[in-house]
Amino acid sequence: MKSLSPEEQLLVVSQGFQLLQGQLDKLVETRTTKRIELLSDLLFSKDYPDNYKIETIAKKLNMSVEFLKKLCDRVFES
Repeated sequence: MKSLSPEEQLLVVSQGFQLLQGQLDKLVETRTTKRIELLSDLLFSKDYPDNYKIETIAKKLNMSVEFLKKLCDRVFES
């Protein structure tokens, strides 16, 4: 790296950052997709989910159990 010119060093560093950004974007997309799948499985099930399932998913989503219960109530009322 020391043998490279400052412009070449900058290019190498910027390419490294672009690669890192791409990997982070992919990670965020994957985590978001998993969270959406968990929430949709809960809210689009045939029957109202039991408390254990609501609590488990709330924990996985880092969400308040009470909020998720209220959301389930609203979805399953209609």
